[in-house]
Amino acid sequence: MTIHHNLPVTELIKIALERNEGKLASTEALQVLTGKYTGRSPKDKFIVNDPSVRSQIDWGPVNQPITEAQFDQLFKKALDYMEEKELFIFDGYAGADIKIQLPIRIVNEYAWHNLFVHQLFIRPSKEQLLTHKAEFTVIALPGLKADPAVDGTRSETFICLSFEKKLVLIGGTEYAGEMKNRFSAY
Repeated sequence: MTIHHNLPVTELIKIALERNEGKLASTEALQVLTGKYTGRSPKDKFIVNDPSVRSQIDWGPVNQPITEAQFDQLFKKALDYMEEKELFIFDGYAGADIKIQLPIRIVNEYAWHNLFVHQLFIRPSKEQLLTHKAEFTVIALPGLKADPAVDGTRSETFICLSFEKKLVLIGGTEYAGEMKNRFSAY
């Protein structure tokens, strides 16, 4: 496993181009394709049905329950999948108001996904990075597909959230917006 931590924009673009994740547009912006999903996949969103949050969730077709065992199974699949991957890590903050700002870590399979979160979330200073401790982690692995019959998902795509573990698992979709939508309250 190769891990890149908090790379600058120029380096992320260079790696994305080298890996054929996109191309430069006439404006020199990185242009990418999001695969078959061009937007959120709300029917593939699951939340671990923990007693600590059960009564606070608006359960339904968009917030579907998943058991802790199912989440753990997907997390194990994600850990196994990442063993052979080149990964990109972004440490930063969700939210501009420091009173409610959430320290986050986002782990990406694609350099361009990491560029997306690098531009979207608050980047810490070098000094802040020295003491940064993520309170929530997002792992986005587009190449990892769920098996609905085994994993309890609706399709190969999954966006699973565990408030207890403070962890979001995203797989089976190249749509980068799934990463930002987990922090829409900030």
